[in-house]
Amino acid sequence: MWNFEQYVVRGHSMTPTFFEGDRLLVSRFRGRSFSFARGELVVVRDGPDDERWHLKRLVGLPREIVRQSEGIILINDEPLDEDYLGGLPAVIGLEDVAWNLGDNEYFLLGDNRAHSTDSRQRGPFGLDDIEGKVRFRYWPLHKLRLFNAPTYRSLSFTRIVYGLRPED
Repeated sequence: MWNFEQYVVRGHSMTPTFFEGDRLLVSRFRGRSFSFARGELVVVRDGPDDERWHLKRLVGLPREIVRQSEGIILINDEPLDEDYLGGLPAVIGLEDVAWNLGDNEYFLLGDNRAHSTDSRQRGPFGLDDIEGKVRFRYWPLHKLRLFNAPTYRSLSFTRIVYGLRPED
């Protein structure tokens, strides 16, 4: 059964997409099949003991190699064009680090990479860590918006990966 919950943004890890006080509707999953696409916005917990929700962007999909190198993010050695960053750097620093994602593992990043704790520090998130997708911003009123996965210039970045959340 799908259900929607309201969330209020706290912090700055998703600037410029979201700002402190933005109010969102998030579709949560309950024992249903669902799909993810690169670039979608998701709500996660950083492990079973974390009592806070985190808002992140889904960048890497299962069985991909995500690399940060020379200030950019690469997916399977293809540069990821991230227009939604609004001019912010894709990577802070020039270090070369790679993550090999397994089955049901996702690489999540904040849009404000200088102020985000995400998969770069924590590692990949599992399917069970993802609580839902951001569907709609309803506050502030002048920023009303539906959210879908962005379109990337490279066709190889548009594939969708399907997962199944175990029944609760």
